[in-house]
This record gives sequence, C-alpha cells and structure tokens, in this order.
Amino acid sequence: MLIKICILIILINFINVCKSFYSVTTNEFNVTDLSDYYNGGPSDDYYATGTPPNVYCQRTFFVLVEPLTTSALPKQMISGENYANGSSNSKVFKYYLNVNSVGITNYDIIIQDFNSINYTIPQFFKIDCVLPPSTIITSVPNNQLYKYPVKGLYYTFVKLENIEKQFKSSYMDFVYQRYTSGFSSNSLTGGVSKFLVAKFSIPYTSVLSNNDIIVNTTYSLVSSKFNDYILKPYFNSSSSLLNNIDTFGINKYPNDCTNLLYGQCVFLINLKMKSSNYFLACNGSGYGSPQLISGNELNGTYYLSIAPRFGASATNSIGSFENGVYIPTIASNFPLSYIPQATPSIIGTNFTLQTQNGRTVQFGGQSNNSFAYYGDLFISNKKAGINRPNTKAPSCYPYLGGTKDKLLFSLTLPLSPYSRTVSSYISISYTFINFVGTTFNLVTQLTPISSDSDSTQPVLENFEIFENPSNPHELIIRMTISDQGSGVRSIEISNAFSSSQTYTYRGDPSDLVDGNIFNGVYQFSIPKYNSGGNIYATITDNAFNTFYFQTYSAYNGIKRIEPFPSPLLTLSDIGNVYFEKNDLDLSNNAVDNILYIQLKNTTIKNLSFSLVPLLNIEDKSPNTFVSTLDYFFDHKNYLSEWNETLQSYQIKFSLPARLPTGVFSYYIDPIENLNSATLFSMFGVNSELRVTSNDCDIMGPIVSSFQFIPSSTVTIPASPTQSTMVGFNFLIEDHLNGINSVYITITSNLDIVGHEFKFENISGNPLQYSVDATFPIHSYDKPQTYTITKFKTIDAQGYTAEYPNLVKVNPLFINGITTISLSTVYEVGGTYIQDASPPLLSSWSVSKTTVQDLDNILIFDFTIEDLESGVSTVNNPSVIIVCDNSLQIEGKSEIISTVQNSNNPYLNNSITYRAKITVPFLFGYPNGIGLGLYGVYDNHRNLNGFDAKKLSLLGYQFFVDAPYGQSNSIITSLIYDNGFVIIEGLKFGINPIIKLVNVPSGNTSLKTLPTPYLNKTIIYVDVIDFRTTLSLDFKISVSNNGADFSNDFTITLPPIPTQTPSDTPSDTPSPTPSDTPSPTPSPTPSPTPTPTPTQTPLPTNTPSPCKGNPICGGETQGKCSKSGCVCILPYFGDDCSSKVIIDIKPTVNETQPQVTIPYEQINTKAKVSSLVSVYSLREIDFNGKIKNEYLFGEWDYEVLSSNEFKYSTEIVNKNDGSSITNIVAVIKKFETSTDIVFANEKITMLPSTMKYNINISNYHFIDKLHSLNLVMYTAISTSQTEDVCSASSFGDSSSQLSSQYIKIQINDVSLYGEFIKRAIVDGQIIGVSNKKLDEELSLNTGNNAHTFIAIEIPNYKDSIELDPNFSVLLESNSPADNSICSSNKSGLSKTQLIGIIIGSVLFAVVIAIGVTFLVFRNSTSLRIKARSFKLKPFK
Repeated sequence: MLIKICILIILINFINVCKSFYSVTTNEFNVTDLSDYYNGGPSDDYYATGTPPNVYCQRTFFVLVEPLTTSALPKQMISGENYANGSSNSKVFKYYLNVNSVGITNYDIIIQDFNSINYTIPQFFKIDCVLPPSTIITSVPNNQLYKYPVKGLYYTFVKLENIEKQFKSSYMDFVYQRYTSGFSSNSLTGGVSKFLVAKFSIPYTSVLSNNDIIVNTTYSLVSSKFNDYILKPYFNSSSSLLNNIDTFGINKYPNDCTNLLYGQCVFLINLKMKSSNYFLACNGSGYGSPQLISGNELNGTYYLSIAPRFGASATNSIGSFENGVYIPTIASNFPLSYIPQATPSIIGTNFTLQTQNGRTVQFGGQSNNSFAYYGDLFISNKKAGINRPNTKAPSCYPYLGGTKDKLLFSLTLPLSPYSRTVSSYISISYTFINFVGTTFNLVTQLTPISSDSDSTQPVLENFEIFENPSNPHELIIRMTISDQGSGVRSIEISNAFSSSQTYTYRGDPSDLVDGNIFNGVYQFSIPKYNSGGNIYATITDNAFNTFYFQTYSAYNGIKRIEPFPSPLLTLSDIGNVYFEKNDLDLSNNAVDNILYIQLKNTTIKNLSFSLVPLLNIEDKSPNTFVSTLDYFFDHKNYLSEWNETLQSYQIKFSLPARLPTGVFSYYIDPIENLNSATLFSMFGVNSELRVTSNDCDIMGPIVSSFQFIPSSTVTIPASPTQSTMVGFNFLIEDHLNGINSVYITITSNLDIVGHEFKFENISGNPLQYSVDATFPIHSYDKPQTYTITKFKTIDAQGYTAEYPNLVKVNPLFINGITTISLSTVYEVGGTYIQDASPPLLSSWSVSKTTVQDLDNILIFDFTIEDLESGVSTVNNPSVIIVCDNSLQIEGKSEIISTVQNSNNPYLNNSITYRAKITVPFLFGYPNGIGLGLYGVYDNHRNLNGFDAKKLSLLGYQFFVDAPYGQSNSIITSLIYDNGFVIIEGLKFGINPIIKLVNVPSGNTSLKTLPTPYLNKTIIYVDVIDFRTTLSLDFKISVSNNGADFSNDFTITLPPIPTQTPSDTPSDTPSPTPSDTPSPTPSPTPSPTPTPTPTQTPLPTNTPSPCKGNPICGGETQGKCSKSGCVCILPYFGDDCSSKVIIDIKPTVNETQPQVTIPYEQINTKAKVSSLVSVYSLREIDFNGKIKNEYLFGEWDYEVLSSNEFKYSTEIVNKNDGSSITNIVAVIKKFETSTDIVFANEKITMLPSTMKYNINISNYHFIDKLHSLNLVMYTAISTSQTEDVCSASSFGDSSSQLSSQYIKIQINDVSLYGEFIKRAIVDGQIIGVSNKKLDEELSLNTGNNAHTFIAIEIPNYKDSIELDPNFSVLLESNSPADNSICSSNKSGLSKTQLIGIIIGSVLFAVVIAIGVTFLVFRNSTSLRIKARSFKLKPFK
C-alpha cells in the first residue's frame, strides 16, 4: 500500500522524489499521515511555550484516507475538517491538536463513513512536546555597537548556541540592565531557531556611554533564561561634542511650522568641528539623526527634517553627550505643533447604473468642498507592479467641473453583469491625505443585472513556478483557472519575502496566455530577488466569489501549491560578505566596486541577490500604501551573477561622487535583515564599505530665491491686442554636483492642468541657474491666483529634490510653498468679457464600437464650442479610456481646425480636435471600455468634463466592446537576430507549434516549442535545426492548438557563415506577409514590454597599455590607469602627446552642415584648414553592397544660438516614392570643457570642439536585411607645398571607453573626430560600428588628406540619433611611417617634419576645396557635386 501511495503522489505532482509517510491499513481504509507534506516540513518543529505544569503545544495534522471497499466511504473525521477531495472517493482531513503536558502523547483518530459508522485508528498521531533549554546560551560574533544604523535601527546578530527547534512566536522583548530607560524593542521576524536578529532603537545615552551595554533577552511565553551578552559603545564619555564645537549656526525653514500645506519643517545646521569623533543626534521621537549634505565632518552642513506632529507641541533638541547624559548643546526647545489640513468633505455620492450591450456601467459622482492641494490623485488599481496598488491619474482626470476649492468628479467603470459590489476596487486617495492617515472609498452594493447568478468560486486547475531561462533574475508563475459562471476578474499574488517587504502582483485577463476568462492559462513574472517565504494568492471572479490559497495548500483534488524553486535562505546560510574595495575616495569621481556574497553551501548557484545602496536623503517614510510607490523613491538596485572561480555571487555596482564621508549603508534582498548593520555584527569590517569625500553633495538643487514676473499682482490687459507675460523667476543653486534639469508646473485656483516648463540637460551643469517660468495673459483671461503645483530638480549626479513628494527634500523649503503665489486682477474701469458657463461638446465621434486583436486603434474626433470667452488653447483636452480594473489610458488631442469669433479674431468660437489611442491587447476584456473627455477649458478657465454618463445623456457613444476575438494565433512581426527568429504576436498558447515551409520545395517542418521560448507575446526560434532541411527562404506560422495555424510570414535567413563572425552587428532578414486570408499584420506594439532572450552588451573598448616616452607624456601631461592614459587638459590622445588647439575660430556653412577650421602654423606660417561635412546616406544590402545612395542637397538653416546651428533636409525614398525621410543635424561648438551625456555615456567635450547631433526619421527599406550608412567627410589641407607629410589613422579611442576615432594629420596639426559606438534607435540604446571608407575613396597627397567615415546604422522602424564630435590638435610627433609626403627640398628628414592633427570628422582647407571637388566630380564612383560655400563665423 505504501508503494501505491508513492505512485499516487508522483502522478499528482506531490513531490519529486517518493518519500516514506507513516501509514496504517485496516479492512476498510488506508490511512496516511501527510502532515509534513502539507505543512512544508516537520509538524513538530517548535518548542512548547509556558512554564510547567502549564505548558502548551499545538500541531496541525493532515490525513489521507483511501477507501478499500465501496461499502465504507470516508465522510468525515471526528473533530477534524474536510480539507481536500482526492480521486476514488479518497479524502484529506485537517486536524488540530493541543497538548498541555511535556513528553510524547498519542492520539486516536475516528473516521466516519456515509452510514454514520465510526472507525477508530488507535494512536495514529504522536506529539512530542519539548520545552526549550532552561538556559539559552547567546553569543555575539561582533559586539561593537555600530555607529551607522540602517534607517534609524540598530541590528545585532545573536547566535543561540543550544537551540534545536524554533520558537512558535516571533516576538521577543529586549531589556538591557544598565539603564532604566531600556531598549525600544522591535518585533523579531521569521522563526527564531539557531539565531536571532535583535533589531532595536537605543537611547543615545547607551550609544555614547563609557560603560558596556549588558543586554538581556527575555521571551514572555517561555520560562527559559537567556544569558547576557555585551555590546561595546561606539564612543566613550570623553567624546564631548560641546568641547569639540568650534562654531555652529542653525536655520529653520519655515520660521513658523505650525500650519503647513506641505508637511515639512527643515533645519540646516552648520558645524565647524575640532575633531570628527562625534555623534550628532536629535532626541525627538522618530526624528532620526541630522544628515550631512555638504562639506565634511569637520566643516559641513547637516539637514534635519521634523515629521508632522498633530494636536500638541513637542520640545526637541539636538546635542551631544557628557558622561552618559544628554546635553542639548546645539539647538534646544524648538516647539513644533502641526495643525493638520482638513480632509476633503464629501458633499454627496451618486451611483447610477446603465446598460450598454448587456453590460453594466457604474457612475460615481462626488463633490469635494474646501479642496486644498493634496498632491496627486491615486486611484485603486488591480493591475500594478511591486507594492503598487494605486495608479497616478492624469491631472485632468476625473474632474467634470468646478474650481480647485470645489471640484465635481466622477469615477466610471465598466462592470460585469454579475457584479455585486464595487467597494474593493474604487478607492481614491491623495498624496498628503494618506500622509495624514486618511483615505476615503467609494463603496456601494449592486444588484447584478444578469439573470444568471454565480455563487461558485473559481477553480485552480494547475499551478507552476519555474525559472525564466531567458532571464536569470526572474521566476515565472503560471496558473490554469476555470470559472464557468462569471469568469475570472482578477488575480492577486503576494510574497512576503521579509517582515517589511512584500512583493505583490495584481493580474487580470490581459495576463492570459492561453484560453479565456472561463478556462484559461495566466502567466506572471516576478523578480527572483523578491521571492522567498510563502505565496499568498487570491482569485476573484466577476461576481466577486473568491478562492484563497497559499504555499503548500491543497487544490484541484489533493495537489499542493509548490514552493519557490530557489531555496529559502537565512543569515545562518551566509558564509561571508565582503567588498573588492572596502575604502573608496569619492571626492571627485564615481567609483565602481564589487560586492561578494559567499554561501556556506557553494552548490547553490541559481539565486538572485539585489544590492540596494541607500544613496538619497529620505525625508520621511510614512507608513501608508501610497508612499511605497516608485513615484516617491529613487532606489537603484544592482543584481548578482555567479562567479565560478570564486564560487561566490558577485554584484557589480557604482557609487556616485561626493557621498558623505563615513560607512555606507545598504541592504541585500531577498534574505531577511541582510543589511550593512547586521553584516557588521556578523563579519566586522570586511562587510563595511567606507567612503571619503573632501566635500559632499547629496541634496538635489534647491531654490535659493524667487521673483515675481512682473510683480505679485498683475493687471490683466484690457485691449484684445495686448498680452502680458506673468510667472516666476527662480534662482536655483546646487552645492557641488551642478544642475542638470528642472521641471515646474504652475496651476491656479481655476486651472488644475496649468502650465508645464521643462529645462533639461542644462549645458555645463552650472552650480547656479536662473529659470523663467512665464506665460502670457490676455484680455479674455479671468482673475486668478497662480501657485506652484510641482517642482522637481535633478543634479548632475542624479540626486533629486521634488515637490510634492512624501520622502524627498522639497526644493522650495527655503522660501516656503505658500509664499510663491501670484494673482491677476482686472484693470479698474476696464471692459472685459464675462463668462460663467463652461464650454460645450458640440460633436463627438468614435471610429469603432469594438476593439479586438489587431483592430485596436481608436480615433476620436470632437468639437468644443464656447461663444463667450472662446475655447482655450493653453492645454488641449484629453480622451481617457478606462477598463474594469480602473486602469486609464490617456490620449492627448491635437487641433484639427478652428472657427474664429467674428467680432474678436483672437478668440475661437469652436475648435475641432482629434485624439488617437492604441488599445493594448486584451485591455478591457471582457467587460468593455468606458470613454471620457476631460480637461475642457474656455479662456475664462471654466472647466468641463464628460464622463461616460454625460456622453450617454448627450446621445454620444460612451462605451467600446472588447471581446476576446479570434482564438487562432496571430503574428504581428518577425525578425532574425543572432541565430534566432523572433516572432511577435498574440495568442501563442503554452507550447506553440511552429510550422516552417520551404519556399522553393514546399517541404514542411513542425517544431513544438517548450516553455523557455515563450513570453506571452514573443517566441524565440533557434533556426539551426532547420538549416539542414530547408533552404534559406521559408514561411513561418504558429498554432496554439496543433490544428489551426496563424497568418504566415516569409523570411530569408543569412547564409551559414564560413568563418568566425566579426563584431559587426548581424543584419536582419525581411519578412514578407503572404497573401493568405489571415489577418494582415500591422506594427501594433505589444501590450506590455517583453524582454529579448539575451541582452547584447553595449560595445566597450578593450583597455590598452599606456603609451608614450615618457609614459603618457610625463606627469604634467597625463597619468597611467588600467584603461590607458588619462590626459591632463589641454593634452590629448592615447599617449597624451597631442594638444588641443583652443584659440581657433571655426566657420559654419549656411547651406549645408559643414564646418571649416582655419589654423596658422607658428613656425612656418603655413595656413592649415580642415573641414567636416555630412555627405550622403546609403542603403546597404546583406552583402555590403550599395543598393541606394542619397547625396544631400539643399538644407534649411537655422541659428539656434551663437554657438549652435540647425540644418534640416529630407530625401524621397527610392523604394517608395510616397515615403519621406527627414534628417536633422545640429552643430554645436563648446568654448569650455563640458561633460555631456549621450546614450547613457558620459562624453567630455574639450574646448573649441564641435559636436554633431544627427537625427534620422523612419526609412522605408527594400528588405529588413538591409541597413544604412551615414557617410561623413573629413579633410585637412595646408598651403605649404614642400617638406610636408600627411597621414590618417582610425581605431578605438583611449579617451572614451566606447568610441572610435579618426585622425587625419598634416605635419604637426591633426583633425580628430570621435564616433561613439552607441546610437539611440527607436528609443533604445544599441551598439553601432563605424567604418573607414578610404579603400574606395582614396585621394590623399602630401599637403592634402581626407577621409570618409560610414556610421553603420542597423535596420530600424521609427528613428535613430547619432552624436559624433570633432576637435583640432597640435601634435608633438610627425605623421606615421605610412604617411604620404611631398618633396623635401629643405633637406629635412621625414621624422623632422612637424605634423598637424585636427580632431574632427570632416575638414579641408578652403583653398584646396575647389581642386578636391573638381577631381571628385569626375569620379563616377563618388558622385560628389561641387557646392557653393557661404561661411558664417562663430561669435
């Protein structure tokens, strides 16, 4: 019988290996104890609690009962509960037992059949109730109390030396004996067995005391005694801060913190110290310690933000410690009493039901009174990412009218006819309402419209967890669910992988990979580093019947939910944690480093660890669900990889420059309490990451002052022909990193959408930057008060300051948000338009009533009318569609036509708009999509909005059906990449079958793809298997059921390589849809991004040895590093022997993107000139042959600034005359050394260098195997005719890790150009290569040299952006041996000639241009035509 049970368990996927279970066989039943199986481990693994004789043990048992006859079928277990039903009338019963005595106790079980006959199995259960040791031996590997707590908490790793089992409860109390104030204890988490992590707050008298801290741990539920352990204080009593202070100052912002719209009271504390041996602290509860934001520990500024306190004053102080006594030496007795803002009062609620196509649409209307600004609106959402139950709504949604202090809004959702309630998914909250702790919901009970009721919960048919083979950091959860009544509505999966961290995924029908809501397969991916512990899941149908389950739960008979495939580790499994470099100097630059994690069991190689460095100032961490949004945090995580040599995990990471001096805090997921403080107590200083900075800067740019433009009160002009610019000027400052970007939104009491201003990638990253956020007001405007709604700054290191935000520094804290307010008023006696009514919707049309599959583009045409003040053109209205899980998609409209006011041409009586929305696959399935129009304003800022209800009342379409569509697979696109054919599309199922048909022969091959090749909407097919049986041309189609195949695409594979492939990116074959009745594919984006099977790394140059004699030009010119020479400006080159020529004046051509750079040699007075130009665009086939070439002709020219020029042109595609490609080139000169960023690569622009930024729009290729070459031309020439040599070179750059250079040289002058090996293609950063074309375009002489460079552009869809740069260098060496020389009548040897380098891609002497181009014009292979030159100098 035991063998039978093992076979049964294997068949139903209980366990991978058959194990022995205790079993008893009677005449009627076979009874098996499956407790360990359904408990996930031994069921008696806990110590008893209590003190003898009052002890307590509880166990949960699971019993499988199999009938052996048909006359005695198990019905129930007396005192047990029916847990699961198996096959052949078998049952699993769940049984709870409580024991009140120490030792082994045996229990009988009683099984009752359907004839009410009881059968007793004697002494079937056994409980061994064991008391813990009377004395528990504790030890601390490192008892030095850590100066650097993590988020205000101290962690100590405490070993329990003589513990064999776990304690049932996870809460323990900590008391230290020396002082009466004691530790502030925190709950322990996880089972306490071999160790515990004491996590607590300690009074600062203990931290800084001379005496040892004797810690005693007590656990109130057991009588065991824990022996004491000792913590050593960080400082002793002689560490006096008072005597250490040289000078100090303190500033408070704002002066009055009692009434804040934004809950933040900031102190900036300036300290000058005699020694760094001090610890600065605040005695306010939960306030934490001041944070060093600039300077260093001897002379710096500290930041402290006091959290809100409601209802009473609080006396706080900041100070030091004298002999264990706290002394408020810096700031004392600053009262803080916050008056909380009133929450929005709900005047009324109104829920109505309306039926469209058999579905129910629910409307909820509310009016908010006294609506102060509470930040962004968040709406509950059942489809979100990590800890993100809410979605931030667009600024205009869901408001139907009113002003900011009294807004009417409506939430509209399509509902299933089976719906009985909306309370679980209509919930709204605002940023600062949740900060106060208030949230309000729209709750209602509905009567189902459907005549068919559904009271049956969904059925989980199958559950799988497996590793994603295309991403080592992901796990895939796949569920098969059936619900024959109302269908599945939502799935929620939670995984508490630590006490304070929970990963939550909320899925819906859009996660279907096979089937439909009545019987379908759902697939989700979760980060492996967020996995561990138990899974808790909820499946809900459209009638709100719910099925709950968790890890080890029984389902679908007696299957169980399997745990994560990765082992669940604890701190006791960690062997060591250490860094490649423990000490980093971040004074000037960011530094790369590696963290190593060594497990005691080195055979575990499939884990994923995530390192999260705590970089930012986190102002406060409110315990609200809104605050967990990524919207508030900037945490960056770095992922691990396995190092086979070291048998360890390694995490490569980088720390930005100018972090504060001290020990750096971090934590590592997914192991509980694995952070820098705990690791210090385990491994000591090896786990420490110590950083130093001469001067730190971790705070984003701050507004130091502001001015009104033109004043705080502005008169609205009365004349319709006049306007006045109003707004604010902000002076923004950053301590050290420099200002990168600024984002501002200004709204008013009448305008909730407002004006947005963006100042991005500010040139030079200045430490001080002034911005004007202004806009015009006209006679038709209404008086209103303008305030700041959003303000965000970013510095050059990525640190941000942001308002509104729950946790970040407010960039406006110095001035206060309430002071920045500007009002407009009417001119006394002036005549103005008066308009109190909002604009109207006079027409509304929607292109479709149904969306499905690829027929998914909605076009909205509508007309807004206002005959009084006119329709506003400040912001265009937004069309917003919403589905039943409250997700919204916004479509911004564009103006199609206007109708002017006949009496006032400055006003528009009506405007016709168009909005376009591409609906993602299965968005709105099955309950449809509700429509709405929001943000409709007239010039008097009267607001109107049209939800589904208002649209319906106007007789307009307010609803779009979203059925499942066809069941067959659909292919939308197909490309070849690096040995794989990548098929994108829909409805591929679980194990799709790929059909390949040989085009010449018609031979067919079928291949069933296993799970690893599938990710919802993408399939990866390894084509190696088919090369032997098929030619290079074949058709591909997909089936999800083995019978019905999708539309097919034809693809041509590249030939099998006969030699080792080069580093050149692979070309892409061109798929061609066949003329089949299948749906025509269109370039519709997938509903969710899907990762490629492999991520091709961006190209970087191989580090080269340092060159030169002396090395790198000597100490004054450069220094040697592991990546090559690092030159000291103005020196340059791979050996730092070249020198940037700064005093030159390049000229630009006004008819085409050309730059000419003149230079006069000092010794010979010879005139040298170089030229850079954008020459042509070529279409290249797979074999590298030119299929089409476009020589650039006339360009549109625009002066952007004195140093920046824009050129625009277009070409008519030779493959398709209706297709136009636009090319835009921007030339910019840099006067000073400047760091810029392109494609995530930092590039240093030297003085007097030129940068080309080239954008190319979509190009219609003949074949998807084809690519483009953008050809640039560089030339250099000298007036010297004798004793002159020229040369050119091309290769990897030593100054940039991922770029190539071209250098053409005449004597001692060079033209030098750098081409980054990256481009932005279709919005993504990819690697590109560059090719020198001299072999086919060679025409060099001794005093004239030129080079053509082809930037190789891969096949793309929409756009590409390139960014080469150029400079001119003075050389210390003559041209290389491969140079071309003129006659040397002077008798000088070639090595005595001086060479010239000009560091740019296209240069030529003006004198030589005519000769060069005349020669070229006769070359049919080059097809270059002479052009006129109009040169404009840089100013």
